[in-house]
Amino acid sequence: MLKSLWVFKDFDVQFVQSLSLNEREAFRHCCMGIIPESKLDVNLSNDGEMFRLIEFLWNDYQLSLNDLSLLKKFLSSVGRFDMLEALERVELRISVGCVVEDYIKSANGVRQGGHVKLASRYTNIVEFLATTREGNQELISPNIEALREVNENNKILEDLDSAILDSHLSWSTVISSLVIMGELYASLRPVDLAENGYYVSMFSETRASECLTVWMLENGGLVSKQTSSNAIRCSIFSVKTSQ
Repeated sequence: MLKSLWVFKDFDVQFVQSLSLNEREAFRHCCMGIIPESKLDVNLSNDGEMFRLIEFLWNDYQLSLNDLSLLKKFLSSVGRFDMLEALERVELRISVGCVVEDYIKSANGVRQGGHVKLASRYTNIVEFLATTREGNQELISPNIEALREVNENNKILEDLDSAILDSHLSWSTVISSLVIMGELYASLRPVDLAENGYYVSMFSETRASECLTVWMLENGGLVSKQTSSNAIRCSIFSVKTSQ
């Protein structure tokens, strides 16, 4: 899934184009012993061959959402902390997208009278989002319904983006935003018709996802913040749909 996400492809392009020839030599050196030497026989001055080298790392499962350590260690070793920060933002953006997708699957299972057991490292956070939804329905539901009244899917996403971008972010606002996004995404396409990664892609390509994850990185990362119900009630943003 990772290599198919546009937000990671965009990082790849920035990563390759930002590397000096010496840094490319260092990257090839870091790959020695990890991938076959025949794959390391590339023209380092050629961006296309650098992209193929990274594609091999994907295909050989040396890079995945759960393990970006190779890139992180390399960027740290050559002092490219600008790209390391960019990678951490992308990683968190995708991780939060996975939380939203797991929340949608879990909520859909409950609505159908069952229970979806998630084999996920985000289970505790998903359960926290579900508790937030149940405890604050009278405040969250009007925002969801206001957005659902917009007929065009793209317009719904634009209005949701604008509402989040215009809001004053806090942990409780972030949490309620993820709940509302999950509920709306599920209404745009039936969960049983969406392939794995569909909602991750939908979330990670929004301006709101970038805004939320930048704030989250500055405030501790992806955590199951023990925000009180009262704090959440005071911080849910108000959606204004454009006609």
